[in-house]
Amino acid sequence: MIAEPDLPLNISVSSRSSASAIPGEAWTRLCPAGHPFLNADFLAIVERHGAAAPESGWTARHLVASSSFQQ
Repeated sequence: MIAEPDLPLNISVSSRSSASAIPGEAWTRLCPAGHPFLNADFLAIVERHGAAAPESGWTARHLVASSSFQQ
């Protein structure tokens, strides 16, 4: 049997309206290196230039989950 890691009991989820509203260190820690579609810089550029904007049928809503264990 595989032991489950200790998981926090309380997790909060919030929404951010742009990639740049999420700290860069969070992106670096959680996203695979070299993955262009999860890269914060790529997403911020796409949003800033309107390719990912309501006018083009896209509304950014980045979900951020955090627990009391995160700094």
